[in-house]
Amino acid sequence: FLSGYMVDALGGKRVLLGGLMGCIVSTVMFPMKVDVVWFAGWRGVEQLASSLGWGAVVKIVRKWYTPSTSSQAIATASLAESLGDAVVRTLLGASLLLNFTWQHMFYISALMGAVFFIPTCFAPAAPAEKGLEMPREQNEQEEERSVFAGQEDGVTVRESFTSYLSTLLTEQLSLHPGTSAMASALFPLVGAVSSLLGGYTLDRIRPHRRGVVPVAMLACLTCSLVLLSRALPESKDDITPSQITFAFCALALTSFFLYAPKIIIDGAFVMDIAGRADKVGSVTAAVTGVGYL
Repeated sequence: FLSGYMVDALGGKRVLLGGLMGCIVSTVMFPMKVDVVWFAGWRGVEQLASSLGWGAVVKIVRKWYTPSTSSQAIATASLAESLGDAVVRTLLGASLLLNFTWQHMFYISALMGAVFFIPTCFAPAAPAEKGLEMPREQNEQEEERSVFAGQEDGVTVRESFTSYLSTLLTEQLSLHPGTSAMASALFPLVGAVSSLLGGYTLDRIRPHRRGVVPVAMLACLTCSLVLLSRALPESKDDITPSQITFAFCALALTSFFLYAPKIIIDGAFVMDIAGRADKVGSVTAAVTGVGYL
């Protein structure tokens, strides 16, 4: 919740760079000492730093686009998270197959964070840095702002899969942990496609009908979760290649119907609610914070 006020006060780019630096430092420090208090402390620092990122990204995008044309832009910006997640999962899975230590996993993740940090330093945070004017809605003063509920369910499902998908594949499909980590990259990869298609579609729908897109996708998400529950084998003793294929297809469907609503609600609809760019950070933090609660 507090990160939003930081974004509005300090600017999206400064907060984003600070959050990235905090994640890199905490990820490097985490494996340096085997101690529960040490782990908990640096894990807390990492969570605080990572919470700064999304609100800062939405703030930057709002500086460049109006709410009615920002969906595809915010979906493109979200690729840094989804594609980065896929790359990290692949690298960490390969590291497990090569028998790297668990400490190496954190150093590899920190290195990936540094790779994203460098280009972010040179990205313009607002049109003014390029001598351009910030775009405005033609009817910005009179436009009604839409509020969309349902964020809590999306966050719960997404965080569950993000945190435990590799473990799920290892336990349910009897895959090697390294193979499971690499295979789990399918989830954010399909999610990236979902986000782009969702953003593209939303920008081309009438303003008062935009809520149909996430509602329809969340309904399909419910069906895909039911399908996934049936796709996972009940016993490890009789797993067949066709069952594994079926399970991955169900996972792909789940990812497809999950990522786009998250981007739409956390990004495009937040801009609708906030209206002016100077309030985007606090509104984003409020919506995201309620979802995590």
